[in-house]
Amino acid sequence: MLKDLYNWFKDIFSDPKMYANVFFNVAAASVFIAYFFFTYASGIEQEIVKKQTRYITNDLITPINPIISNDLRKKIISKLKVPDLQKEDQAALDANNLLKSTGYFTLFFVYVFLMSLAFLICCIYGIDYYHIIMVNLILLVCIGLTEFTFLHFLPEHFVQADTNWVKWKILSKLREKLIY
Repeated sequence: MLKDLYNWFKDIFSDPKMYANVFFNVAAASVFIAYFFFTYASGIEQEIVKKQTRYITNDLITPINPIISNDLRKKIISKLKVPDLQKEDQAALDANNLLKSTGYFTLFFVYVFLMSLAFLICCIYGIDYYHIIMVNLILLVCIGLTEFTFLHFLPEHFVQADTNWVKWKILSKLREKLIY
């Protein structure tokens, strides 16, 4: 049994077609997943964060609302100021753009390197490069459908926020700031 397993591994790792396939697959899948994240998935993630924030704030405000008098509520609302976060928003946007461009730049070189290795192996060993492209395109379509399906249907219904912890954290900070 162990000898058969050893021979199987030895055969696979001595197969240049396997290396060409792996290099092509890793290059194509890496580019696809990165592009998919920076385009579609980041938008979905942003909506999830907004939904979770609404969920937490509603969960926190609902029990507090009945115990506050109308006069106190008006006083609190009049004193609340919406902070100007334009600088912070711009800093986050700049950092994300830098991360995105650095990621694409690095990914480009990894892609070119791995695709070149795959093509070189195919040329040296007479492997049908077209076959490798077709097999990996099928795999990429399957990865894409899985990613899209997962991100489109599951996360929006999944409640990640631990409202009890958030409530505890906010109330303990309020208690700390109001008492001391």
